[in-house]
Amino acid sequence: MAKKQYVNLNFKDGTQSESSLVLLKASIDEKTPGDSNGQVGYFFIEPQGSVMALDMFPAHLRPQGFDKQPKYSISASIENKQMQEPVRIGSGAGDHYKFKYGKLADGSDAKSYPGDALEVWRKVFLRAGHMKGCPPLNIGALSADYDPVSIEFAQDGGEIEIAREHYVYDINSVVSKLNQGQSPPEHSSQTVMVAMVDRIGTRSMIEASEQVWPAKTFIGKVRDWIQTVSGGTLRWKVPNGNLTWPDDKDWVFLVRALFTKKGGAEDIRFLSSPETFVLKDTSYTHYQHPEGTACRQMKIDMDVLRKQLITLMTDDTEKITLDVKLWFIGSPYLGLANSVEPKVIVGTLHPLWGNAIGGGGIAKTVVHELGHICGLVPHYVPVYSEDKAAEESPEENGKWYYAKGGLGHHCGEGATEENGEIDGKPAKVMGGGSCIMFHAGDESAPKSFCGVCQSLLKRADLAKLGLSNVWPKGWSK
Repeated sequence: MAKKQYVNLNFKDGTQSESSLVLLKASIDEKTPGDSNGQVGYFFIEPQGSVMALDMFPAHLRPQGFDKQPKYSISASIENKQMQEPVRIGSGAGDHYKFKYGKLADGSDAKSYPGDALEVWRKVFLRAGHMKGCPPLNIGALSADYDPVSIEFAQDGGEIEIAREHYVYDINSVVSKLNQGQSPPEHSSQTVMVAMVDRIGTRSMIEASEQVWPAKTFIGKVRDWIQTVSGGTLRWKVPNGNLTWPDDKDWVFLVRALFTKKGGAEDIRFLSSPETFVLKDTSYTHYQHPEGTACRQMKIDMDVLRKQLITLMTDDTEKITLDVKLWFIGSPYLGLANSVEPKVIVGTLHPLWGNAIGGGGIAKTVVHELGHICGLVPHYVPVYSEDKAAEESPEENGKWYYAKGGLGHHCGEGATEENGEIDGKPAKVMGGGSCIMFHAGDESAPKSFCGVCQSLLKRADLAKLGLSNVWPKGWSK
């Protein structure tokens, strides 16, 4: 059975399974004691079966001696019948290697090096935490998706509990709490900070305006007359299809009335106690959150509003326009990954609907965001000459797309470009993706990497994590 070799970690003399360097030691036969001192012997790297193509890798990620004759031969000094040398194997995920050694450069006297074959793996450490009341990270759920691309996850330290906040968006602010009172990670370049949070989004402001007196239609004018003696309700949809901020006690910022007088003069008045006449309309589409309701529509109680307007109107008032500034749920995401540093936050409640996300849905988000940390999805992929590892013109990743309904770089395997809306404006969006690196998905979405993303993960250099670190030249030619 092959032994795992974690090629992305830092070499340590006493830790044979770490790094792409393998410390080989061998005893050399001598006819006369001491006659081999000062001579040179050789180690030979022996790829087993089919391995990933050399043109996928720069020189430092290839097996040592790829440019030698014979191929993969490494010289080593002999002293006291012993030779030893740290030898670099390739970094193609899942590749297998064995070794031979001997005194002759052509390998004609080479003997098999003892021990099992080495299988190329990468190890990523997770420093994980969760907000109070949120489920912790399930590291074990990652193996089904990452074992096929030879990436293993291990927890760095114990699970950390942090204070709960309803909505967060700043990744750095959240994950910094995971390090409070903790020693720095031993493998800092290969450690991801992961925080399981309540919801991801921002409290954003939007404005809705409408002429409320006199109404613009004949029927409306009749209603105006009726409403002088009875109540009435105006119903306004939140602009651009957004949802009101769920906190029922803090979702209206201000309400003002614009009085237009004869001759065109205008007078702006801020109205008091807007919470008494600007209300959430729960008769229309709405979602229950822990702190209140998120609604697609609000309603204006004209009976309460009229009492204020009448006191502010003058004889020369020709029309009144009501302007409402309210908070809405902005930038709602299931998860976010930092594009430079290995930091991730994952929501455990749906940012728009407020319901708890099931374990399967959370697991998919974690797999997706860690995919970004491991370099997905680059626009361009480097290519190297096979003989000298010289960098050549990069290949374009035909599955890559940017934004189009999502945030950042994603995979369009199985997706089609469609006409849609972004922030209430017509735009091209991607729909129906079949890869887990598609920008959107729920618990019923695919939970696996497509063939292109698998190949990218297998050749990714994970010595330093983060989207722009794994593929530093992956974003432009």
